[in-house]
Amino acid sequence: MQQAVGHIPLLTRKIRLGDWQIPVASGRVTFPIDTAKNVHAVNMFWTIAGVAATEAEMAAQIGMIRVYVGGKRMWEMTAAQILALHHYYHDKDTAIVFAGQLPIKLTPAMLPLTDATKGYAYGMLSDRDKSKRNTFVIEVNMTAGPITVDACEMELEYDDEPADTIKYHVRWIPYGTTWPAASRQTLDQIAHESNALAVLGYHIVTAGTVTRVEHVVNDADVISDRPLGLNNMDLLTAGRSPQAGFVHLDYATKNDPKAFLDISRLVNEYLRLTWSVAPNGYTILVQQLCVNL
Repeated sequence: MQQAVGHIPLLTRKIRLGDWQIPVASGRVTFPIDTAKNVHAVNMFWTIAGVAATEAEMAAQIGMIRVYVGGKRMWEMTAAQILALHHYYHDKDTAIVFAGQLPIKLTPAMLPLTDATKGYAYGMLSDRDKSKRNTFVIEVNMTAGPITVDACEMELEYDDEPADTIKYHVRWIPYGTTWPAASRQTLDQIAHESNALAVLGYHIVTAGTVTRVEHVVNDADVISDRPLGLNNMDLLTAGRSPQAGFVHLDYATKNDPKAFLDISRLVNEYLRLTWSVAPNGYTILVQQLCVNL
């Protein structure tokens, strides 16, 4: 994994795939994509009677979106979470307004796209037989509605590099948990993928309120019992925009793969959150660097 600084920018191409069949309320649709390209993103454009849907409309009507490669779940979050995280990474200069756009970015948002980072794309050739392609499926669940979005256009973003297998790549996997009281909670069983090498971030989606955070990995302090305000100060300094309803523990603020949190030899892990308002049920979006399928 090399630094991207000083490397040549990488051109990506965008091609229209077609239109979704919009499901009914609480319905689900899958969209298989047949490609051998190295994929950087799948972009969606949602409309209502020919007019771009607003962020609020997309968040209210589009539920969970999942990405599967070779039958493995690689990426899972709601439309509302997708939009919030794009604001987190990209609002540093000016607040972005998404109108119809719902981008599923597979390569790391904080790394410039260059010849040094092209390997983070999702390569679609099979590890076992490079004459074959991995299956690549996007799945969308709609909310309970009412559903007024009536069209969605799909776009594939890929590079012109030789087709490859999936190597280093980022997965977004939700971890659900609960805590019923305004008190200190210790999490010691956060799920990690078996092929995970590093953590880029834990993005906690909650209606509760966290005041302090602590993170211990392999008996060493990564975050030492710290007020959340100091954590957020570091995020703002790094050009992030903390989002309402989230607690962001970001281990990629240096924008360099060498600075990700290494978990390749994980023995133990303790994440301690001090809640001033009980969260009850909440979700941690675990952003991990993995290798191969």
